[in-house]
Amino acid sequence: MTLPQSVVVVNGSDSHDDLKIVRYLWTRMANSLAAGKILGTSNNESALLLVNLVPGVYVFQLQVREVT
Repeated sequence: MTLPQSVVVVNGSDSHDDLKIVRYLWTRMANSLAAGKILGTSNNESALLLVNLVPGVYVFQLQVREVT
């Protein structure tokens, strides 16, 4: 992508399994830049919203949970 961007969307909505997903959790990994801010509570939604990014590599893990 080309910076600056006002908001970057990382979309995990295609994650699925045989049951209904009830929880998403995005986690910034240790090898990711610490720059950038997660907007609101989007780290608990299917789409992660990031603002204030600088050039570099960002690494996030998405964990999904389903009805048990």
